Amino acid sequence: MRLMKRIVYSIISLLFLVSFMLPNQTSANSLREEQPLLNYVALGDSLAAGYLNDKTRGKGYPDFIKSEVENNTGYVVHLNNFGVGGYRTVDVIEQLKDVKVQQAIADADFITYDAGANDVLAVIGDVTKFDPTDEQLLIKIEETIKQVAKNIAFTLYQIKTINPDVDIYVMGYYNALYFLPNIQEMVEMLIHSLNNAIQSAVSMNKANYVSTLEAFEGKYEEYLPLPDIHPTEAGYVAIAEQFLAQITPNLDVLPVLWHTGIGAPSDELGYNTNKYLDIETLDIYEKKSNQWELVDNLKFYDGEELSGSGEPREEIGNIGDYYLDEDTNRIYIKVDASTWIFFDELNEEDEEAGSGNDEETGNEEDEGSENVEEDDNKDKDTQTETGEQEEDQTKDGDKQGEGAKLPNTSIASMNIFVIGLFMISVASLLYFVYRRRLVN
Repeated sequence: MRLMKRIVYSIISLLFLVSFMLPNQTSANSLREEQPLLNYVALGDSLAAGYLNDKTRGKGYPDFIKSEVENNTGYVVHLNNFGVGGYRTVDVIEQLKDVKVQQAIADADFITYDAGANDVLAVIGDVTKFDPTDEQLLIKIEETIKQVAKNIAFTLYQIKTINPDVDIYVMGYYNALYFLPNIQEMVEMLIHSLNNAIQSAVSMNKANYVSTLEAFEGKYEEYLPLPDIHPTEAGYVAIAEQFLAQITPNLDVLPVLWHTGIGAPSDELGYNTNKYLDIETLDIYEKKSNQWELVDNLKFYDGEELSGSGEPREEIGNIGDYYLDEDTNRIYIKVDASTWIFFDELNEEDEEAGSGNDEETGNEEDEGSENVEEDDNKDKDTQTETGEQEEDQTKDGDKQGEGAKLPNTSIASMNIFVIGLFMISVASLLYFVYRRRLVN
């Protein structure tokens, strides 16, 4: 019984060791262990909060900004959305006194802001009864718009005091009252006046103004199908796109993180914008919207075989090229314009096979002297060509040029070895079990 236990423990230990030898999916050229984080703070009214055209709640433009940044840049975005329906510019100022909001702003990488429309709407009252000939009302609206500009300027100053380096993006308004055709001339004039005031406050505080007016023109039936000032989700997507056009260029571009393995990548591996090389098929995958998508194959490229001393520099070679580091016998493959990935290691058998085929065997002793002379001449020609190649390599200071064809790698032989080792272990276990039964 003790012998049997020892055998079982030995086989379990062996299988545990073998599991580390089996091919798996790993990261290559990784400059970071974790997905980089962006902190995003949204301040504003019901548009930030996600009030929809059908008077329900859904995703506002901050939600679409978050998802698009994550899908297209490789960052994970932590969104603190402080948008509240009905908020005016003074409400946002009051909100900045909240310690939680202050801490979020202090940690933020970028901030979006929309407020001011509710200030004006509060003066107008019922928009369906708006009288554009009421001079006193127009004066109040003008004064309110001036105050909106002052409040936004103060808000931006407060934010910059908390976080001097944060990027701030302030929204200009679309025509939310297009469903009032009889007073469109006055509505458009008021919207332009409000947006000009917002833009003025933004420019004085080194923030970014985001226009949405043009994005809605000609698409009111899709973005504002009902007589309500809040857009559909499609309208929020359009607003988010206007923000993203300015946010994305200001983000640091992340280097592409490559993974390698045998077979298609698992869903859990990597994150958006990562790439994966199947070293068996040379398929290239890219992760988009949290799913791996087959995008290319290195077999489509006319790759050359290079060699040199040390790891390959990123500026040499083209996509699909192979490179042998003559110092370590490590083989690399170029997967994009600036990235070489370790592909495999040249084993001793491959190296001997590659250097042992220079002469043909099987010369008969009874061959004539003419054949011997021809062979000698061929050897001389071969030595001359070899000398010229060595001279060319010496001239190349970096020794990173075109080399001989690289021999087959040891991936297949390693797989056969592992499988054979596993089968021997199982057979040994069965044999000892059989012997044990015979003794009993």
